[in-house]
Amino acid sequence: MTTLFDKIIVGSSPLSLVYASLMAGKGERVCVVEKCKTLGGAWAVEDALGYCDVETSPHVFIPNEEAFVFLE
Repeated sequence: MTTLFDKIIVGSSPLSLVYASLMAGKGERVCVVEKCKTLGGAWAVEDALGYCDVETSPHVFIPNEEAFVFLE
């Protein structure tokens, strides 16, 4: 049996692409699978409302008291 890839990464989020790049740099054979036509996963930009390259990725803000204490 022939092994084509050492790692298969599903989804092309920025972090997935960084990981794929690091593994490829170490000599691993890496395959990134993405269902969309462009890379970037949910982190994407589009032209919208007359503006170019509007970030359309979802943002989740979770209130965390420790984060606010750290920022102070």
